[in-house]
Amino acid sequence: MRRKRSPAISTILIPTDFSDNSDRAISYATLLAKRFDAKIELIYVIETMAVSEFVPPESLYKVLRESSRTMLDGVLEKVRKKGVGVRSRLLEGLPYDEIVKMARRVHADIILWERMGAGACTVSLWGALPNTSFDWPRARFSQ
Repeated sequence: MRRKRSPAISTILIPTDFSDNSDRAISYATLLAKRFDAKIELIYVIETMAVSEFVPPESLYKVLRESSRTMLDGVLEKVRKKGVGVRSRLLEGLPYDEIVKMARRVHADIILWERMGAGACTVSLWGALPNTSFDWPRARFSQ
C-alpha cells in the first residue's frame, strides 16, 4: 500500500489587518508552519489611494507607519515565541496588489487569512493550483 505524501509547504504568507480574524488566521498558520516545518511571511499593507483628491500630509503617514510597525512587531514576537520562523514586512499600496506581489516575491505556497465572520480560514494555494482559493476546514494539528 502506497503512503500518501503530504503537500510540500515551505512558505506561508499571512496578510494581517490586526483584527481578531487575522489573529485566528495567524494562530492557524503557526500550527501549519510547525506541522510542515514552514516559515511564515507576515505582512501589513498601508492602503494608499490609487486616485485621490485629498492627499493626507506626510506627518499623518509617518504616524500611520510608526503605529503599524509597532503592531506588526508585536505580532511578529508572538509568532517567534511559538518557535516558528517568521519575517514581517510593512508595505504600502493597494492591499490586493501588494499581497499578490509579495506571494510571488517570497514564493509563497499558501496565502492564509480568515474571512470576517466566516469561521473558517481561507487559503490560496500557489504552485500546483495557482491562484485557487477555497475554504480550508478547521483542523487540529498536534503541537
